[in-house]
Amino acid sequence: MNINISLCGFNCGICPAFKPNIKSEKDRLKVDEGWKKFHKTQGWVYKEDYCHGCFNVPETPLWSGCPIRKCVLTNNVENCGYCPDYPCPRIKNMIHITKKIAERTKKEGTQEDYQKFGAPFLSESKLEELHKEFKKKRQDIDTQPLNTHTVEFPQNINQEYASQPEILQDLHSTLKNILSLHCKTPGGKEQELKRNKDVLKFLWIFGRYGNLKNDTDQPLIEITPKELKKYLKYGKWRTKRKLEELARYGIDGHYSQDKVSIRFTKKFQLAYLLQKYVQTLLENNKERSAYSKFWKADMNIFRK
Repeated sequence: MNINISLCGFNCGICPAFKPNIKSEKDRLKVDEGWKKFHKTQGWVYKEDYCHGCFNVPETPLWSGCPIRKCVLTNNVENCGYCPDYPCPRIKNMIHITKKIAERTKKEGTQEDYQKFGAPFLSESKLEELHKEFKKKRQDIDTQPLNTHTVEFPQNINQEYASQPEILQDLHSTLKNILSLHCKTPGGKEQELKRNKDVLKFLWIFGRYGNLKNDTDQPLIEITPKELKKYLKYGKWRTKRKLEELARYGIDGHYSQDKVSIRFTKKFQLAYLLQKYVQTLLENNKERSAYSKFWKADMNIFRK
């Protein structure tokens, strides 16, 4: 293991907070000042004295709560570059944040400031390099997505519930895609499953409480931000992030001050069938049981 590279790809060798780089109290105070100015912290580096390096297995004062560190240790990989799931949403978000910090440091500080408080944390190129090496050694990392939760689509559909069984099957495929797991590591699967469940719950709320607007060529389901927050406790930005995630599955979302809406881009009838499915589940089950069946894409309720 390279002790100069952190679990998320930071260059510890040139980081001013890394223990081997702090020689005096003056060095420690400079780190504190730089962190406050460019990283917008409140002096936590100085209070903790120095960073031991997140690659140390024992819990360290500075990085013990880092979710990326926890994920890397859980999956038993050297760092994010050696993970089959790289780049995951979590590391993408971290790279985005550190790029902004580096840009701010270059703009507001000197070249020396940039080398100390910006450059050490630009980890993307190093992680890309490590991941390319990893892929050369591992030829089997591209596997089919896993799905251990979905109930198979029933063969005999009751026409009373669905005049177009193939459209209902399209809805089943959409739910199945949301539930599929593409990550290959235990920690990655756990995180992905949590995200997928959140997306599915988001879709359930639209089916359960949304208003169908079927008077246009592109039917959609609407709900007010206030009502959505009532059931999910989602604010504006989290709602927007969930709408972005739905776009992966052919569902367009729109957010405004007075309404949040979704529509299915490939099969417009799916907006109607989503609500029909949820209503039918609720007619035949208590709410908790109905949601459990929805989460498994169980459409046996439509069977003859």
